[in-house]
Amino acid sequence: DKHAAHERMMYKQIKENISYGNRQVLLSSMTLTLSPEDYLAIIQNPDYTEKLGFLIEDFGGYTIIVREVPIELGEKDIEYTVNEIIENIKTNVDYDSASHLDKLYFSIACKSAVRAKDKSSFFEMEDLIEKLKRNPDITHCPHGRPVSVRLSKNEIEKMFGRLG
Repeated sequence: DKHAAHERMMYKQIKENISYGNRQVLLSSMTLTLSPEDYLAIIQNPDYTEKLGFLIEDFGGYTIIVREVPIELGEKDIEYTVNEIIENIKTNVDYDSASHLDKLYFSIACKSAVRAKDKSSFFEMEDLIEKLKRNPDITHCPHGRPVSVRLSKNEIEKMFGRLG
């Protein structure tokens, strides 16, 4: 499952890289206009958003500007992830706990991973398989789905009606 495999690799990278502050400056900053409640939640927690790999600033009028994001996220799904961060702040008393941070890392990884229905070239798939070989601890995605399954020759033969 290329999505599950890539998602797990991204999660591992994000968790490692965020601790080193690896962020990417957006070529074109993103502005988001929020409700007053959402605006206050995000603006009053700059240390938390920076811990997640985002540089978010007040732009006035309940608008924020996103200038930097985790390098793995790129420009893909920034608004969705910022909204998840806001919801986490608003709904969880201990939003800065390790378990809640992990859930957000999962979300960032999921959004930045290749999709199962995306077409991949032979070289992309070969690269993914080589990375999996170098990381035998990657067996399940952060949500618990297996990255791969092993079928015996007998199981395959049964599927094709070759064994009685």
